[in-house]
Amino acid sequence: MADVSLRPADDRGQVIIVAGLAIAVILVALVLLLNTVIYADNLATRGVDVGGGDALAVNDTVVDGVGGLIDQENAQGYDSATYVRSNVSDGITRIDTLLSRQYAQRGVVADVATVALHDGTLIRQTDATRNLTNASGASAWTLAENVEDTRGVVFTVDRSDLQDGRTGAFQVLVDGTDQWRAYIYHKTATNDIAVAVDTPSTAATEVCSVTASTATVDLTRGTINGTHCPGLEFAEGVSAPYTVEFVDSHQAVGTYNVTVNSTTVDGTNFVSDDSGPTESTAVYSAVVDVRYETPRLTYADRVRIAPGNRHDRRPRGLQHRRLRVEPGNRHPAGQ
Repeated sequence: MADVSLRPADDRGQVIIVAGLAIAVILVALVLLLNTVIYADNLATRGVDVGGGDALAVNDTVVDGVGGLIDQENAQGYDSATYVRSNVSDGITRIDTLLSRQYAQRGVVADVATVALHDGTLIRQTDATRNLTNASGASAWTLAENVEDTRGVVFTVDRSDLQDGRTGAFQVLVDGTDQWRAYIYHKTATNDIAVAVDTPSTAATEVCSVTASTATVDLTRGTINGTHCPGLEFAEGVSAPYTVEFVDSHQAVGTYNVTVNSTTVDGTNFVSDDSGPTESTAVYSAVVDVRYETPRLTYADRVRIAPGNRHDRRPRGLQHRRLRVEPGNRHPAGQ
């Protein structure tokens, strides 16, 4: 487990200022989103098609706003879970205030409330000229253990620094009940950057490639340079808990981000500055209640927000959505 130490007061002050600016940017973006939703709502209410679309749009706005907030706060690199949790909670309160104010003038109740924040760890490297080894230069190393879920696994790599062919190439290994591997390498026949996947049920198979000197590979969203990559599903066939590891990490150079909902990391694998891989406390996900009420419509939903995770936003076991349209509305109630 990594040592936890508090930053000096002046450093914390700088972080607070940067975090405040980040929240301000998110809130401005949220205002624009809300104005768009309200404009669409106004257009809808002038016609005969009045239903739950506007409530769902508000729900999506909250997901985008809170997701952006979580990512911005995690990126500050806090040494204490208390700081990041407090700032995310305060940010959600600001989003709630903005949401309520925007809709109150129209006689609509719209709000968001924090139910739970789940701790995690952000592991990243920002030096684009360094290979992906650990702090001591080991090419096979463990990023995190006892991981229940992983999101935001994104690499940006340069073709010229990748291994030629899949054999001996850089790998991301998920090791739990079984093993899953993703290979990122230089495909010499076509001069592409390629991704291959080895799952418990299938042998290593190329799933996508791109002709470019640099590629951003998002293993959890399943994309390469923003294009969907069929067959790329992170940790497919492996049940949690598992470890996340790098293998042959000297065969790739670039940056990466990995967010895990585990705090079990070995601090000796990381450095304290930007010269190599770092780890910092993070909010992995937030569970919030979203409410939208008009005289004719009541909507409530409990939503799990884990930005960078392509799976269902709703927590498993929570099926609390209620969408009720009062008598007089021409549309039936939905679930």
